[in-house]
Amino acid sequence: MHQNELAFVSRWWRDTGLQERLLYARDRIVELYFWATGSHYEPHKVVSRIAATKFAKMVSLVDDTFDAYGTPEELQLFADAFERCDDESAVEQLSDDMRLLFRAFLKLCDDMEQDIEKEGRSYGAHHAKDAFKELARAYDVEAKWLASRYTPTVKEFIANGIPSSSYGVISAAYFIGMGEAMGAKEYEWLKTNPTIDTAAKLLGRLLNDIMSHEDEQKRGHCPSAVECYKKEHVVSDEEAVEAIRKMCDDAWKDLNEECMRPTPVGMPVIQHFLDLVRIITFIYIRNDSYTHSGSMKDHITSILLNPIPI
Repeated sequence: MHQNELAFVSRWWRDTGLQERLLYARDRIVELYFWATGSHYEPHKVVSRIAATKFAKMVSLVDDTFDAYGTPEELQLFADAFERCDDESAVEQLSDDMRLLFRAFLKLCDDMEQDIEKEGRSYGAHHAKDAFKELARAYDVEAKWLASRYTPTVKEFIANGIPSSSYGVISAAYFIGMGEAMGAKEYEWLKTNPTIDTAAKLLGRLLNDIMSHEDEQKRGHCPSAVECYKKEHVVSDEEAVEAIRKMCDDAWKDLNEECMRPTPVGMPVIQHFLDLVRIITFIYIRNDSYTHSGSMKDHITSILLNPIPI
């Protein structure tokens, strides 16, 4: 079943035509499907896995576009296009590659919306689109920090880093396939910024930064949590990483506490956040396994290709 789904999303990725055009971007469709399967593996969660893989691919492409392609002026127009995604004039101002990527994003949103409108849950697609707008705003802030050579305080970084983690979009994609477990009441609950959601996003941001900050700084990336902490507290790289690991421990405590207290939503929603952080931790436990994907090869093979011995 998982192999068939991987074949399906791989065909979708080839059909977008982006693989041949966006040569600066990481090509990781298999790794992203592995990621989606890592937190939602059960047979009945097929829609969640496919939606999460597709939206995560869009996130990765937009992330790489902000990091490795375009002038500050072009990136501002790109962020504005997401903010005004129903305004055709915003699309026409983009460069050719950005326009192609943005139209692929709009098509993905439209396809998802048509699929779930039949079930009377179009609010799920609207939430995913709003989450992507928030992500684009956060990427735009990072681009401005980089252009002005500004190193934010840790507080400033975290305020922007929670949406820039991208896990708001990833969760929104998973939720599309969760059926009645993710109804209008649950989406209203999400608008309150529940602690478990914030903790999951913060963990995703900080674990990524711990493992990727050295490579990113060599490529001229905007400051990570490590650089922000080092500058604000005048400490070494090792001391900054240790302090950020302590922040991760605190976020885990928040997440665990939320799993044990009564909530307005059902356990499938709570379990989603727990399993999402589990796969994030696995991806970033020793290095940035998404960027340096060779380290994931044996795991992907064992999960998706090799039969389980009986």
